Amino acid sequence: MVYGFRATWVAALLIGTGCSRSPQQYGGGEPPKAGPQLTLASENLPSAPTNELGGLVDGRVLQEDPNAIDNKIRFNSSKPIILGVGAGGITMNTTYEESRDILAPEWFTSDGLTFYREFLAVGWREQDPRKADLMVIYNGYTGPLQMPDGYKEVRIGSELGEYFTAEDPQGRKMINDMWRMMNPTADEGDCLEGNLAKQPSCILQVNNEAGQIIVFFQGYGGMILSNDERKALGLVLLQQNLPGFSIGQAFDLVKGEFNGAKKEEDKIVRYKFGIGQSWGELNEIVSAKTDTSVTATNFFKPYNGIYIWLSKSKFDFQYIQPDSSEIVTDVAITSGVTISLLINGRIPYVSKTGTVKSSAGISSGSGSSSVALTPQIVIGSSAVENPFATDRSVKLNFATSLGKLLEKGFRSTYAKSGSEADVIILPSLVTGQYSTALYPEFITTAGYFDTNKGDGLLVQASTSLGLPSVSFYASKIQHMADIRALMGVLKPTVAGSGSLGGFNVGDLLTLKDVDRVRKEATVVIDGEEIRSAFEERQVIKVAYFEADKVQEKNMIHDVVWAGGVRIAHAMLDHATVEAMGLPTDQGQSYAQILALTASGHGGSIENLCDASEFMTPSLSGDGLGEGGATVDTTEAEAGSPIKFGMLDNEFFSIIDNSNPKTCKFFTPFNSLGLDVKDTVYFPQVRTKVIFKDRELSALTLY
Repeated sequence: MVYGFRATWVAALLIGTGCSRSPQQYGGGEPPKAGPQLTLASENLPSAPTNELGGLVDGRVLQEDPNAIDNKIRFNSSKPIILGVGAGGITMNTTYEESRDILAPEWFTSDGLTFYREFLAVGWREQDPRKADLMVIYNGYTGPLQMPDGYKEVRIGSELGEYFTAEDPQGRKMINDMWRMMNPTADEGDCLEGNLAKQPSCILQVNNEAGQIIVFFQGYGGMILSNDERKALGLVLLQQNLPGFSIGQAFDLVKGEFNGAKKEEDKIVRYKFGIGQSWGELNEIVSAKTDTSVTATNFFKPYNGIYIWLSKSKFDFQYIQPDSSEIVTDVAITSGVTISLLINGRIPYVSKTGTVKSSAGISSGSGSSSVALTPQIVIGSSAVENPFATDRSVKLNFATSLGKLLEKGFRSTYAKSGSEADVIILPSLVTGQYSTALYPEFITTAGYFDTNKGDGLLVQASTSLGLPSVSFYASKIQHMADIRALMGVLKPTVAGSGSLGGFNVGDLLTLKDVDRVRKEATVVIDGEEIRSAFEERQVIKVAYFEADKVQEKNMIHDVVWAGGVRIAHAMLDHATVEAMGLPTDQGQSYAQILALTASGHGGSIENLCDASEFMTPSLSGDGLGEGGATVDTTEAEAGSPIKFGMLDNEFFSIIDNSNPKTCKFFTPFNSLGLDVKDTVYFPQVRTKVIFKDRELSALTLY
C-alpha cells in the first residue's frame, strides 16, 4: 500500500531503539550547550556557478567547518519536542529549503525519509511547498518532550511507568492530560472514547509481538513506549494536523464507496463518493483540504487514518499534480480513524466467537434483534475489542467468515441472475491461517471482475493476533490480465507445466516505456497495458540435474508483476529482436519469461512427484485418468493434495510416502544456517516451493 511507504524505516527505528529492552532513563543534568555562534569564512563562499553547465550560483557554503557542524547538531538535538509543532529547530511548516540552513547536512535518505545527524528523520513532501508531513525523533536526541504542568521532565529513554498504575493501567489520565495540553478547549470526556458521530481523539494500542505501547494523538503525532513495567519512551512521531472526514461516515466494502455527511450552512448534506469517481469529484465532495502526495506511480491524499489514491495515467517526471479527470483507484483504512463498515449497504456485526453476520439493512440502526448483542465492526472504536481479542480461533473465524460474507455480497450485487455481463467472483481466501508465528497475520481477500465493463474490485482485510485492530484495503481491478492471473493462482498448478496465472515459462513478454530510474515499466498483455514495478538484475536460485547430481544456481533476471504473479524475464538484445522480425516502431522492448512465482497462492500443486497416491485424480466415467492410465482410486482418495498454507511436517509426510524412484527433491540449508527446510526444489519438474514460518507460502516454476 502506498500509505506504508515509510513504515519500513519507522519499524527499523523501533528495532533500533529496542523498545522490548527499554533504554535506561536519561541521566539528568543540563542538556548539551550550544557551541559558539556559527561564523562563515569569506573564502568558503562560492564565487562561480556551482553547476558545471552554468546557471545560478547556489549561494550556500560549500562545506561547513566540522566543529561548526558538531555545534549545530548539539544545539538542534537539545531543543524541545512539541507534538504537532516540531523538533530540532524546525516545524511542520518549515520548508525543505529552509531546513538546509537550520539542520546539519543530511545523513542519508531512504524509503521516503531523510535522516539528519540530529537523531531526527523527516518525510518531506515532493510538491511545493516542500513541508514536512512526518517527523521521527529517536534514541540519541536529548531535547525534552513537552508535557503538561505537574509532570516530570521527559526525554527519549525516560521511564513513564509511574503514570501506568494499578488504578490506571493504561495511563489514560496521562494521555488525556497531554491531549488537553494541546487542546485547552477540549471537552472533559475521555479522548480515547469515540462513537459513530465522533472519532476518538486519542488512540492507544498494544503490540505484544514487538513489546510496544503506541499512543497516538489525532493530528499531532504520538509516542512509542516499551511494554514493560518501565514504559520507557523509545520514539516520538510528529504528524501534520490533517483534517478528518465529516461526521457519520461509513465505507461500503462491496461497493468501494464512502457514505458520509457534511454540514453546509445550517443543513447536514449526505454524500457518496468512492473508487471509480474522478479526482475532481473527490475534491468537490470532501471539504477537507489536504496536500496531495506523489510517488513514482501514484497520487494520494491522507486523512488521519484514511488514504485515498489513484494510479497515474502518465509517468513523466513533471507530472506532480493530478488532473481532475484522473480516476480514484484505491482506498486504505487503518486503525487511526473511527469509521463504520458496510457490506452492500448492510451493517456487519461480530459474535463473541468472531463470526461476522449481516443486518437486515442500513436503516436497522443498532441491528436486528438476532444480532443486537453483537458489536458492529467500527475501525478505531472500542466496539472491536471483543472480536479482535488475542484468541487465535476468534481472529481466524473472523477472517474466514468475513471473507464468505464479502463473497456473498459481491455475488448478490454484481452477478445477478439473467445479467448479460460475464461476472467473475473471486472466491474468498484467507492466508496466514496455518502460520506457526507467535503473532500471525490473517489476510482475507475477495473481489469480482465484470468482463463486459472491464473493471472490478479487490478487497483485503488484515488482522494480526498481536494487535487489537484491523485494516482494510480496496482496489479497482482494471485489467482482464490481472483477473486471469488472480484466478489462475486459485486453481491447481501442475508442476513441470511451466504455466502459472495465465503466463508460460519461455513465452515472450512485451514491455513499453521501461524507466530504470523510477523502476517501472508497462507490460503489454493481450493488447492491454499494465503499469508495473520493474526491477533489474535480480537473483533467483534454481536447481537442475547435472550428471545425476543436483546443482543449485543463481539465475540473473529482471522482474515485473501482473495480478500478483512475479514474472522473471531476460531482455532480448536488438539483434535478436530484428532477427525475430518483432515490431519496434511503438518503442516496445521484448523479453523471454524465465520463471514465474506466486505468493499467497489459493490452490493446490499437482505432479510434484508424479505420485498418484497423494494426487487428487481426475477420473472419467470409465475409471481412467488422463492419458488412459488406470488410477488406484482407493489409494488416491486416501491421500491428501498439496495445498498452499499447509504446514511443513504435513507436506514432508506426503512427500515421504511418494515413490522414491519418481520423486527426487533437494532441500538446501536454511538461509540462517538453521535445521529448517524453508525451500524445497523438485528439479525433475523445474519447480520449487517456499515455506515461511513453516507454512507453504510460495511457488516458483522455472
